[in-house]
Amino acid sequence: MESKLISLINSNEEWLMQRILDYASEHGYTKYTSTLKEAWRLSISGLSESISVALKEEHLSVELPVEEVSPSNSVAHFGVVEAERHRKRGISLRMFLSLFKYYRQSYFDLIDLKHDKGRKQEALYKIGRLFDIMEVGLCSSWIAEGQDKVIYDLQVANREITNEKNKYLTIFESSLSPGFFINPEGLVENRNLAASRMTQLGSQSGETYYPAEEILSPENGIGTITKQHIGDVLPWLKIEFNLFLNDVLPEHEFTKKVVKDGETTFYRIKISKMLDVSQKFSGTVLILEDITSLTKALDEVKTLKGLIPICSYCKKMKDDGGYWKRLEDYIESRSEAQFSHSICQDCMNKHFPDLD
Repeated sequence: MESKLISLINSNEEWLMQRILDYASEHGYTKYTSTLKEAWRLSISGLSESISVALKEEHLSVELPVEEVSPSNSVAHFGVVEAERHRKRGISLRMFLSLFKYYRQSYFDLIDLKHDKGRKQEALYKIGRLFDIMEVGLCSSWIAEGQDKVIYDLQVANREITNEKNKYLTIFESSLSPGFFINPEGLVENRNLAASRMTQLGSQSGETYYPAEEILSPENGIGTITKQHIGDVLPWLKIEFNLFLNDVLPEHEFTKKVVKDGETTFYRIKISKMLDVSQKFSGTVLILEDITSLTKALDEVKTLKGLIPICSYCKKMKDDGGYWKRLEDYIESRSEAQFSHSICQDCMNKHFPDLD
């Protein structure tokens, strides 16, 4: 059993993930792959697990049999599963095999850089042969499917992708907090219904995603949407956003006071860069949360914590308008507290001495 080689592979999952991601980015494969880092990590995790299982076999043979590779072979099985998964997504065999060569190269690089010098050639040979077995398995599976089956699988996958897209679009549109997706130039690519209503740019869900201007027109053909700069849509946020866009301000969250038409609104602003390792969807996510009611409530709490004018004799309290109010009325108007009146024993004895 190749315990040292197995340990090397399993302890360098992050390194392998970053290596294949670098190769994929450098050679243009990220245009057709996942945008999230976790998907790349899982691909390395699954591949390393299959290789480790094979290396643990007591009588490991990495030579290519003249007959078909047994489906019980862990690496061959991995190749078959990945072939089916990517074929259904519309990935061509040529494209998948080409990227798979860089997966192989990533493992070769790891061995070359970190494995024991005296065991490098043997390790490279074994890993290379295991990748050969995977490739033979996935190629056999890929070409075994008839054209009708391939077309059917693609249709099913496309429906699933459309449904998933619609689900997340619905979640985005249903959010009560205004949300904006802004491209690297600062132009608003998309906004949800709450954002449209807040900026008075629309009142129907999906208006930004399915704009009327893109309906085929006999006179003008398909229209184009004029994207607005976030500084024009939200001029009161222009300074902070430009600082963020120019990397002066990091990913952050802050509170902003906005006065418009004599009304004051407080927003909690959240700005972050898109988590896209493929760089297909570079840009910024902007989320606004109206916290006006919360801010006013906290201000009231702060008022109650300060100096409160109270009459030394009747115990009435002076409000902000200069009027004297009963203590109960004063506190109830500034909190959610309500009073229920009773009588303490001392007052009972003082005012009603004849009652037991």
